[in-house]
Amino acid sequence: MYLSLIVLCVILYCVFPNKTNKYAIKQYIYIVTCLLIVVSGLRHEAVGNDTYAYMQSFDKMYMLSWDDILGNFWQSYLYPGIDGNGKDPGQLVVMKALSLVLPDSRFFLFLVAIVLLVPLGIFIYRNSESLETSCFSYVFYITMFYPYLPNSAVRQSFALSVLLIGYLYLQKGKDKYFIIFLLLATFLHKSIFIAIVILPFYYLRNTRLLYKCTLVLFLIMLFSYSYVGKYLASQSEIYGMYGASDFYVSRSVPYMVILMMFGLYIIGWLGINKDINPHQRRLIYGGAALSLIWVVMIRLDPSLIRITAYFGPWMGVMVPQALLMWRKKDYKLFFTILLFIFVLRALITPDNYHFLWQEMKLHERY
Repeated sequence: MYLSLIVLCVILYCVFPNKTNKYAIKQYIYIVTCLLIVVSGLRHEAVGNDTYAYMQSFDKMYMLSWDDILGNFWQSYLYPGIDGNGKDPGQLVVMKALSLVLPDSRFFLFLVAIVLLVPLGIFIYRNSESLETSCFSYVFYITMFYPYLPNSAVRQSFALSVLLIGYLYLQKGKDKYFIIFLLLATFLHKSIFIAIVILPFYYLRNTRLLYKCTLVLFLIMLFSYSYVGKYLASQSEIYGMYGASDFYVSRSVPYMVILMMFGLYIIGWLGINKDINPHQRRLIYGGAALSLIWVVMIRLDPSLIRITAYFGPWMGVMVPQALLMWRKKDYKLFFTILLFIFVLRALITPDNYHFLWQEMKLHERY
């Protein structure tokens, strides 16, 4: 299914004749967004390791009163997992409120997809000067993040949707609003606070130097990712998975993902060298560079690609723009090659998507 979605994104891109028309870009984003929402909402309960657990939790929301949810709200936020405290209390508040208006967990899956994919569409539209940017952004997102957000991790999907709104305010120069939305997102998933590291790119002037310095941080992360994971895990037992390091004992590490991200970073490097005003695109370059740094965390567990997703949308919009600045004369050729690489990767990557009416076994933990 993910391969089919990527191919459809490419076909739609080819269908629209005017690649720079804003109305065409809006229509393209509208169609792809609706398509992704439907596919996400109609997925089998076993698609995404966390999907079935969230559906069960939503169907049991009637058993929780508002007093149960709000009684230890701040304790759960400040000291998650300690003395029986829950985690990310904002999630329960949102789910309880939604349970009052949604009939069942299937509708909940659709709404989770809407809550994330609509802000993502707005984000892509605001940063798309051509249809190439919109097309690649979706191809990139479907390949790297869509199987997890929104198709597995609900809390992080909600958190990312709030963060995307904060990013849009930050692009408008409203940094205080960004901080507010970032703090709100931490009630849905604490790990989202990592996104604050994009602020140096916002405040400092030398965007080109900052972008290139992140290569050093990437190399450091390659050798210290396990220590970073242990530090994140030490913040709470709830997030102990970040400290796990035995996932790949009997599995192969997805180095290809890291290599692909590095290749996209290099395109940005070549593009920023010819960008006469990189400061104007400082958040795009910054978010893309941070995507490269955090993608190394998948060496602990592939599901930690979710952390990279906090910055991933920036990479999606940066690559076509940087490619245009680097190879303006033969831009179309290089863009086509880039799309072909992603289609090829989807073709050789196992796809476990099933619709709800198809048979599929639940994860072994159930």
